[in-house]
Amino acid sequence: FSKLKVTKLLIDKYRMHNLYAIFAKLLNICKQIAGNLVNESGNVPRRGVVPKFSDLEVVALNMASEAAPY
Repeated sequence: FSKLKVTKLLIDKYRMHNLYAIFAKLLNICKQIAGNLVNESGNVPRRGVVPKFSDLEVVALNMASEAAPY
């Protein structure tokens, strides 16, 4: 088990209505966690066409939509 302790929640129930703000916070967290596993555009290195929406943005948007109370 992890010994990490949550001292401050990322999303407060009264400030959850701004989806873009939640997305931006989660994107920064995803970038920090991914570190050198992704390239400068936020994609996992692979052959083929580079998408306009990066892999990290997809993950952050998915997490933000799950966190939203809608």
